[in-house]
Amino acid sequence: MKKISIIALFMCLFIPNIVINAWSEYKVGQEVEYNGINFYVIKDSGTNKDSVTMLKAEPLSYEKVQTYSSGTGAQIINQNGYGGMQYHSRSNLYETSYVKTTVEAWAEAEVPAASEARLLAGDDFEELGYEIGDATPSDRYWIKTDNVPFWAYNSNYWYWTMDPKEDAFIVWNVNGDGNINDKYVYYYNGIVRPVITISKSALGDNNDSESEDTKDIIPNKQDNNKKEISTKVSVANTYLKTSVIIILLGFISAGVGILIYYKIINKKK
Repeated sequence: MKKISIIALFMCLFIPNIVINAWSEYKVGQEVEYNGINFYVIKDSGTNKDSVTMLKAEPLSYEKVQTYSSGTGAQIINQNGYGGMQYHSRSNLYETSYVKTTVEAWAEAEVPAASEARLLAGDDFEELGYEIGDATPSDRYWIKTDNVPFWAYNSNYWYWTMDPKEDAFIVWNVNGDGNINDKYVYYYNGIVRPVITISKSALGDNNDSESEDTKDIIPNKQDNNKKEISTKVSVANTYLKTSVIIILLGFISAGVGILIYYKIINKKK
């Protein structure tokens, strides 16, 4: 009976946690819509993680860059509807950049549930299929591979990242052909593609129903002709009611096991 009580305690302490953390799974390349804005998932997020990181599918428009960069002093340009802007006038530090101010102002207004809003970083490149070339850690060089998805660039223009080079006036950027290049911070034709991290609850992942939601994804790998192949991935919902039931059963089982154990000890005495 002592073994039964120990097993019951184990069920009570550990099984509820496993079930509560059964969030939906998001894969790199999955398309997600939030507040009418389309994003692509850039980091795999399994069932034990309650947030997901995504890249905005389209760069900020010229009008939005105008609006959200107001007061920074950045020079901007209309790139056929997209907003090109300076990173900064003299520094490659993201924390003091014009683009950081712009991205965060955009996020506060249009994706308020996001816990973080930023630009692509070096670690994101690896998730997207880029490889690190021969360079010092502070001056990394990224190489495009066949695994880099088309949507990660898919533009006639280059866009800023938050990854600086050793030179205080240069930042890495993603070119229109997908290669990682460097640009001076005072160039004002770099477009802006925000990255956000947001809770899965904000994306609707708190449904008690037992239905499954099927979402389109575009896989990382493409053929030589860059044809995109659409596939499907099933996304399971979080079952909060089940978790509560298992928690209660765990406590009951533990309590019953402990009572039985102590009754046996008292009888032996």
